[in-house]
Amino acid sequence: MLTNVALVAAGGLGTRAADITRHSPKAFINYKGKPLVFYVALSLKLADVKQLIISINDIKYERVLETICSELDINAKVRLVECKGATYVPYQCRNCLPERFFYLFGNSPSNPSHLVGLDRLVGNSELGVSLFAECSSARPRKVRVENSKVMAINFGEKANGDSELYLNTPLLLTKHYVDLLPQSNFYLESTLKSFLKCDNVIRGKVADFTPEFNYSYELPRMYNFIDKLVLLGKEKGIDL
Repeated sequence: MLTNVALVAAGGLGTRAADITRHSPKAFINYKGKPLVFYVALSLKLADVKQLIISINDIKYERVLETICSELDINAKVRLVECKGATYVPYQCRNCLPERFFYLFGNSPSNPSHLVGLDRLVGNSELGVSLFAECSSARPRKVRVENSKVMAINFGEKANGDSELYLNTPLLLTKHYVDLLPQSNFYLESTLKSFLKCDNVIRGKVADFTPEFNYSYELPRMYNFIDKLVLLGKEKGIDL
């Protein structure tokens, strides 16, 4: 893979899923004895990502993350950042980011083959986004795509037809994109739209796994995907 570093946003307050998070990060919701961020790290290890940079907004989670990375034998740096929203995390971590990196939310594991395919699809100066046929009810980010190239991004609109899908993580970002963040709104759809307006290219790859969740009633689809991911890990010889 060209990209072997991933930034994982594992902070936040879990407000929309407060009935189960009690205002702690969604990344630390427990499933079968492990926090969701463990399964994010597992998906990255299976994609042969060599290093993780994990952001948190409370130092009490540092030891948990160190244990996770030790169990999976994966190199990681933990960064304490202000809680200003997940889209602002890359800018806060900019001094330790490489020129090209994956960006995932700590509550949303990915399909390892999707990460590899996204890495192959995206050119060195381009961004990569994941496209879904469904989305969390909280943040519908509709995109129009032509031959893998994202042509338009609209927030709050429902997709209609094969050329329109929903954008979500995992993303493949660049330092150039991060440098643009302070000049624009920190919401994901706004920063990506700003990137497009500067004649930059964003590539989209259709995903075959569940998108990010925001509410507790959306968790069953995430758990179903995690069960499949764990089976894949065991097939690859990882002791889970």
